Amino acid sequence: MTTIANNRSVAWTAKTVALAGILLGTVFGFATPDVRAADLHDELNADNRLSLFANAVERSGMADILKGEGPYILLVPSNRSMVMEGSAFLLNGLLLTPSNAERLKELVSHHILEATAPTDSADVITLQRTSLNIAVMGDARVIDGRAVVTERKVLDNGVLYVIDRLLMPEYQRNF
Repeated sequence: MTTIANNRSVAWTAKTVALAGILLGTVFGFATPDVRAADLHDELNADNRLSLFANAVERSGMADILKGEGPYILLVPSNRSMVMEGSAFLLNGLLLTPSNAERLKELVSHHILEATAPTDSADVITLQRTSLNIAVMGDARVIDGRAVVTERKVLDNGVLYVIDRLLMPEYQRNF
């Protein structure tokens, strides 16, 4: 963290430094190191608003998939949305109880698609082998008629959609 004259703080991220290095290399002919943009795993863990789900990904053993080549679509409920709908308590219960490890993995897998982002409405299959409907209406995307995409981030190995609720597989909805 670097402080500037008017006491505002500016965070210098790896991307900022890398972009500066590329600019200097291009303009002045300096050699620049290879720059690797963020993957789904890195982005998920870098965003504090997604920490509940990021913890679930780590604890479920699914982190390596999000570091993989892809392409993947990752549907991530924000912490705020999970607290508002009460699913944060469910997720924490799955995280804290070792006997629920398989259910946690199933829940996380239900939020990962091995696909590219659809440009039209489509039924897609999750890594859990469950089906989700992604409805595309102009710039808006709605998942299974319930979860609304509030943010979209395109990354090296896929697309991260921030959604407004936790998606439950049909067979887990009464858990």
